Amino acid sequence: MNKSPLNLLTKKPLRALAAEVSTPEITVQATHTSAIGIDVHLNLLVCTAQVQLDNHQELTESLDFYTNRDDLDKFAAWCKSKNPQIILMESTGSLWYSVYEALEDVGFTDKKLVLINARDAKATCGRKTDRKDALRLARLARSGNFICTRKSSLCHTGCQAS
Repeated sequence: MNKSPLNLLTKKPLRALAAEVSTPEITVQATHTSAIGIDVHLNLLVCTAQVQLDNHQELTESLDFYTNRDDLDKFAAWCKSKNPQIILMESTGSLWYSVYEALEDVGFTDKKLVLINARDAKATCGRKTDRKDALRLARLARSGNFICTRKSSLCHTGCQAS
């Protein structure tokens, strides 16, 4: 049986969770009312979009995308349709380059795109999953409390640059 990466990618269906509205137990003043968190992997992007609604509820939607060119285009179009105030992803080696480029291609600038070091975005206690990581990144982005790894205008105005 051929176990090439392409062959494995075609067998595993992508996950998408229906948008969910929740009322957080603790309400924190968010710097940004909408954000997307992206957990970047070699062959997969796990993405969570989060929007704060007027009634102190949060709308959260999660989708997975492969990292081939067609799916990167779909991913970038999905991000654009969400119109987030900020997009936060971990700068995992060089894996983020094509993701960042796809977002730039649809009009996002370094004013909305932020990279953070994975070790600076420490995981919460409990079982670690890619979905939880993407949600944690979206929440971290909305809070505005992170350290940028790539110098951008957001790093100069919204967080501490490393």
